[in-house]
Amino acid sequence: MRRILTFDVDASPYEVAQEAVPSLKNVPGVKSVEVLSSASGGHPGFCILLETEDDLDAQVAAHVDRNMKNYADYLSNVTHRAYKKIG
Repeated sequence: MRRILTFDVDASPYEVAQEAVPSLKNVPGVKSVEVLSSASGGHPGFCILLETEDDLDAQVAAHVDRNMKNYADYLSNVTHRAYKKIG
């Protein structure tokens, strides 16, 4: 399963990657973490792609919700949603 997080933050892509990757890699159920920044401008400016274990995705989502609250003063336009591969 893939969980896609999108958000805006006043930080460089390097800062976002340095903060997000280590904190998400060790979450049970997370298989991989990829951080993207918008190449065409606009909002949201950042996207984090998580590959998760299907049966642990709800726990990953709960972790993301808790973590996002810690950064509520810095983040805006926050969304996250799970997607399943078709076929």
